[in-house]
Amino acid sequence: NGKRLRPESISVTFAGYDIAEIVQLPLKQLNAIFKPYSEGSASALKKLAKTNQEKVLVTQRIAEDFVSRIEVLTDSDTEGLNQRSNSLNVQCYPRCSQADHPGDRAQRKSGQDPPALLSQKWRQNR
Repeated sequence: NGKRLRPESISVTFAGYDIAEIVQLPLKQLNAIFKPYSEGSASALKKLAKTNQEKVLVTQRIAEDFVSRIEVLTDSDTEGLNQRSNSLNVQCYPRCSQADHPGDRAQRKSGQDPPALLSQKWRQNR
């Protein structure tokens, strides 16, 4: 397939895109794909809600976190996830650091679990 990833990695998709395709997309397009999931308005989430509300919650929280990271990177003029770090301008480094875990800090302050912890809890309870 020319993607240099294991078939099991490529088989996992989100909104019809595999991981190799996602990292090639411009950040603005990624934001457009993930924003409806973060807001809970994606049709796939509404369909999933009929059978598994817990997966909806996990998906929505992860999407919220990802969108907040994308927005920080978009503000720094980064074009995509696959952009090499040595091509980022000096002003971008602090923003990229903020993009590392922007939602985690806010969610901890509000008493919510960060998406990574929520996902870990979900896997343990499966």
